[in-house]
Amino acid sequence: MSDENSALSVEQEISAVAEFFPSLPLYNPANHYWLAEDGRLFSSAAGDIVPNDNPAFKAWATGGRLPTAWPRDDAGEQTNAALHEVLAPYSLTISGYTAVPASVTSAQAKIQCLRTPGSAKDKTLLDDITTAVQATGGEAQIWFTEARTWDRTNPYVASLSGPQGLKLTVDQVDQLFIQAAKIAA
Repeated sequence: MSDENSALSVEQEISAVAEFFPSLPLYNPANHYWLAEDGRLFSSAAGDIVPNDNPAFKAWATGGRLPTAWPRDDAGEQTNAALHEVLAPYSLTISGYTAVPASVTSAQAKIQCLRTPGSAKDKTLLDDITTAVQATGGEAQIWFTEARTWDRTNPYVASLSGPQGLKLTVDQVDQLFIQAAKIAA
């Protein structure tokens, strides 16, 4: 039997488990809830935050089901990005959330930086980055001129938001990656 024929859908797997454990509340990622410490309740069926008195949630919770704790990121925060990591393998999304791409091409990154205003009038972020890289020299300059991709976790990219860098916030760097990914490579 080929792998293609042996793969079960999520629904088939749930049905198979339910057959053997009829009293066990089953985890169905497409119809599940996550609760954050601040009270946010996310419904994967709705793809969005729902109120705690939501009728679908109340019906789902009958029989003793409890929402799962909202996942945490590496910093210990309950973020949409952490929840996205849980949902993505099931092709589930969060309404209004755009995942930060892990990498973009160097051309995409530089074009987006060219489109982004810089620290001074008539300057772009690309001008600011070029000046900073030239001042640093060495490995940073080699990376900036030779890298084919910009990985979000690369130390040189991270330095853009560091205290010695351009003092961009982490969110600003994330937005640069999101916007750069939209540029035809």
